[in-house]
Order: sequence, then structure tokens, then C-alpha cells
Amino acid sequence: MNQQSHNQLVSFIWRIADDCIRDVYVRGKYRDVILPMVVLRRLDTLLEPSKDAVLEEVRYQKEEMPSTMSAPVIKPPAAKAVATAKPKPKPAKNVVVTILPAATGGAIKAAPAITGGAARVAEVIKRLKGLKAAKPSTLKTLQSSLKSWFKPALRSDEVAAVIAALQSSGKISVKGTKVGYTLG
Repeated sequence: MNQQSHNQLVSFIWRIADDCIRDVYVRGKYRDVILPMVVLRRLDTLLEPSKDAVLEEVRYQKEEMPSTMSAPVIKPPAAKAVATAKPKPKPAKNVVVTILPAATGGAIKAAPAITGGAARVAEVIKRLKGLKAAKPSTLKTLQSSLKSWFKPALRSDEVAAVIAALQSSGKISVKGTKVGYTLG
């Protein structure tokens, strides 16, 4: 590869990075995106000769093997028992119970709620203050930053809850896609 084609390739890669990554990830977090993509591409290249065998194994496991990994489902009590039952205590703070439609057999499924809300908001405020002038200027960038700051990464509903808490406390204001800060 000569120097000119190398420079063209490098320029092409940076144009893609600018189009796809800028304002989605904080500049210091680019490596958190690019390195895994490079590793995945390298694995893809190395495993290409065995791809057909892997796809066949996946098809076999999906179609021909019995599923042993299904999630347990809690069946609701009979309707008569529900009508005569005493009021139950409130569920734990970190559990949300969702009633699924009758199409799923009326099963009750427990899902984790957003936990550590106040501590998480305090951590976000601390990190935003530390960024000084490099704070995310768009809502999309702020959402991406919030997801990347916590391990495991925050779910979309958790990010929305943190942003709502920051707005209600007056720490941020969102106008359209722009974010303003009054962190003090």
C-alpha cells in the first residue's frame, strides 16, 4: 500500500467516525467504540472459514434442541381468590410488577425498577461539574454519556429518569435537542 492510498483510507475512516460518532459519544470515549469494532472485525475475518459451520450449529440449537433457558413465569391466583384476599403489603422498592395481557396467559412478570436514583443523580452532577466547558451540548450526547458512565450501562428508561430528575431539580434545562446547565 503506497502512502497516498494509506492517507485516503485513513481520511475515509475519520470521515465515518466524524459522521457516526461525533455528538453521540464524548470525545474521550471514542476508543470505547472503535476498539471493540476493530476487535469484532478482526474476529470476523479470522472466523470466516468456519462461518457456515457456526451458522448451522446456531440453527440446530434454535430449531432442534429443546429450550431449557426459558424464564420462569408466576401464574396469578384465581379470580375468586383475588376478590376475597386481604390487601397485600407494598412490593419492595426495587421491584415493579407488570401484568401482561391475556394473550400470554395472564402471567405476572417481575422486572427490576430503577435503583439508586438519588445517588446516581448526585454522581451525574459530580461528573458534569468535572467536565467544565466540555459538557454534552445535545440531548443525544447527554444520553449517551449517561449510559457510558455507569457499569452496567443504564437502560433507556433509567437515563430518562436521571434526566427528568436533573430537570426537576433545576440542574439542567432541555430546549428541543439542546441542553443547558445550572450546576452551581
